[in-house]
Parts: sequence; structure tokens; C-alpha cells
Amino acid sequence: MDSANDTASLDRLGPHGLAHDTHLAALVDNGRRLSENRHAANTRKAYRSDFAHFVDWCNHTSTGTSIDPLPADPATVWLYLSALVADDNAANYKVATLERRLSAIKWMHETNEHPSPTTHTRVRELIAGIRRTYGAPKHQVEPLTTEQLARMIDTLDLDTKVGLRNRALLLFGYASAMRRSELAGLQRSQLHRTPQGLRVDLTGTKDDQEAHGRSIGIPHYPGSPLCPVNALDTWISAAYITTGPVFRRVDRHGNTANRPLAPGSIPPLLKTMATAAGIPADRIAGHSLRAGHATTAHLNGAPDRAIMNQTGHKHADTLNHSIRPNTTFTNNSTNYLGLDNAT
Repeated sequence: MDSANDTASLDRLGPHGLAHDTHLAALVDNGRRLSENRHAANTRKAYRSDFAHFVDWCNHTSTGTSIDPLPADPATVWLYLSALVADDNAANYKVATLERRLSAIKWMHETNEHPSPTTHTRVRELIAGIRRTYGAPKHQVEPLTTEQLARMIDTLDLDTKVGLRNRALLLFGYASAMRRSELAGLQRSQLHRTPQGLRVDLTGTKDDQEAHGRSIGIPHYPGSPLCPVNALDTWISAAYITTGPVFRRVDRHGNTANRPLAPGSIPPLLKTMATAAGIPADRIAGHSLRAGHATTAHLNGAPDRAIMNQTGHKHADTLNHSIRPNTTFTNNSTNYLGLDNAT
């Protein structure tokens, strides 16, 4: 059965078809809700926000004419994109934002069983032209190195809970290569002791949208001041954490909250610690620990497969975006021209 017939069949079963058959209608509604879950909740939230912007534009165009946003005509989407970058992109829209808006329009149409207007040739040509005209190099965060991490830890007051938590956050985040949202959401129940260190069970992460689950290992390095397992154990013991979130807020009196750190609070923490260690913080972000793991491991000769096992990357090309060594001179083909031996 082709997609058009599939859609027609669903329409006959849906609330506008056999609405009187409550059992079938409930099955259809349930199936549609599950289909929506192919995207993470945050992604769906972002799509709805972006589509709302498109709807608002359709309802308030400069001509005063209300345009139907769902289903939308490809010409409407073409005009929408053109309007956003009007006057030489005076609104300073980033290409990534426009591409996200297109994804939202596509998602909303497909979710509501309409053909997507974003795949039309004219729309694809326009976004390609916008990308070429207004695209800019992606801002890449600075990867943190092991040496930098040691300097940051040296500035911490380890006689305080905040100091112990921040040391654990740095070392565990670096060793695990977890995203900031995963670190903020880490639960005590995800940690399992093994002879080699800690096993961390992950599920529903960005690279595990279908929630198959995967595990990563955090090795124990007895006697090392940079041991991530010892740092985490010390923090958990000091904060009396037996259940619930691992990385929590600590107030100015040293009291540990029950709620976790917000993902958005991790970048400022890293910037503050970097500044204290004399490390330029303008390009330090939440991704610096993850990128630092991938970059440092790569420079030290780790196989791509070993890095991907830890980071969860499924493709080497994607992993390469997280490996950011400055190889302007060290990996330079000019070095192979023999110019240094000229007489």
C-alpha cells in the first residue's frame, strides 16, 4: 500500500472517520502519540515553538492576508524564508535557525499526515542560496585537555562540598564524555560498581533515540589525583547521596539540594573554573569536556572505535566534529615538501 493510501486509511479510522467506534479511535490516537515519540521531548518542544513562529507569520503578513499554515503551500514557505532574511538579513538570522524552522514545518505537516512543502525544489534552492550567502563557520568550543583539567582542579577548595562536587563534575564529565544534559540528569541508580571502576547505564540519550540503552565504563586509577571514580565517590559520600540525582546544587551554607544541577548551569561553572586557572574562557562551553575527551584521546593514539564506544557516536564522520586538535602546523602537508633541507 502506498503512502497516499496509508494516509487515507488512517483518516477513515481517525476521529473524522469512525469516530463512533471509540476503540478504533483510541488505537489511532495512541499510535499517533507513539509516532510523535520518535523525537525527544525537547526536540518536539522546539519544533512546536518554531512552527508557532511560522503560523504567526502566516496570520500577520505585511499584506494583511491570512495564509493557511497547515497544510502550507510551498510558495508560502518560500515567501516565509525570503521574509526572514529580507533587507540583507537585517534580522541577523542564523542559517541553523532557518533550517530548524524548515524541519519544524516538515515535522508538523508529516505528523498531521500532509505532504511536506519543504521538499519542493524552489524551497530547497532558496535555503541553499541563503546558506551560501549568509552561512558562517560554526562556532566550535574549545576542548579541555587533561593538563587544563588538573590546573582547574588545583584552584578548587576541596574542603567544601562545592569544591568536591566541581572536581567530580570535571573528572567524571571528562572521563565519561557525557553531554551536559546527561551529566545534569545522571541518577545514582545508573552507577554500578565493578572491579575495574564504575559502569554507567545510559538510555534515551541523543544517540539512543529509540532507547535501546548502552553502558560506558569509568576506569578506576587508584592513587591518581585525577581519578574520576575516587572524585565521584568522595562527592557522593560528602553529600550523602544514596538515591536520586548525582550532581546537585549546593547553597552558600553548604547544604545539598535534592534537585539536580540544571544543564544550563554547567557552562558557567566551567567558565568560572577555567578563568580561575588562567585559561581563556570565551570558547569554553558545556561541550568542552566531551570534545576534550575525544580530542585528547585521539591525539594520544586512541582508536576511533574506542572513542566512539565512550561517546556514543555511530559514525566516524560525526565523531570528527568532536575531535578538534589544532593541526595547522603539526598536520601540514608543507612539512612533506623537503623545504627544510633546501641548500
